[in-house]
Amino acid sequence: MNKTADNDALQSSSIGSIASGGTTVCVKLNDSAGDSIATTITLDRLFLTAPLCPDLDGDGYPSTCTACNNPHCPALDCNDNDVLVNPDAPEGPYGNSTCSDNKDNNCNGLSDASEPACWPITLASGESNPGSGDIGTITSGAT
Repeated sequence: MNKTADNDALQSSSIGSIASGGTTVCVKLNDSAGDSIATTITLDRLFLTAPLCPDLDGDGYPSTCTACNNPHCPALDCNDNDVLVNPDAPEGPYGNSTCSDNKDNNCNGLSDASEPACWPITLASGESNPGSGDIGTITSGAT
């Protein structure tokens, strides 16, 4: 950058072109001494914007957070082709269709019979019938 003699004038320089959709960098530099000598430069502002992360199914969750921006990052969509599958999707309770669809609906690595939210709730052996006023001990587990 070539500095003009006028210390109050806006000084600018081109650092090259930025491809469409690429990262944009805006830097404002301040010569605090005002003497046109490059001694100490203070960075006043830096704005970095990255392109939005791809979200093929439109559920708000991307399949990658690398070199892109998404408010859900670092949570990733484990199936970006199915709007009903994402880290915030429900899975369960027992009897719900999400417990028998062969999908990991909530992206936790478990599906259907492996998903604790899909396990049936049963009374522990020897407990009284909850319908009689005693709620008993409730346990859950795969059957």
